Amino acid sequence: MSDLNEGDQLATSATVREHIGGISDMTLWRWIARRGFPRPHMKVGGRRYWRWADVEKWIAEQHGEAHGG
Repeated sequence: MSDLNEGDQLATSATVREHIGGISDMTLWRWIARRGFPRPHMKVGGRRYWRWADVEKWIAEQHGEAHGG
């Protein structure tokens, strides 16, 4: 059993990209540079990992902006 909360879980680039619409790796890095998408939380063995809570927070912020929030 994990001691991590759902928001503390880590996701790979592929998982993050699929979750936010199946975007390309290049688009993900453009969003980091230009749209405020969160940077990876950690890097292990050449793989980058994002905190799921950071990804979900960014999505919620985008949803709020799209709906006048």
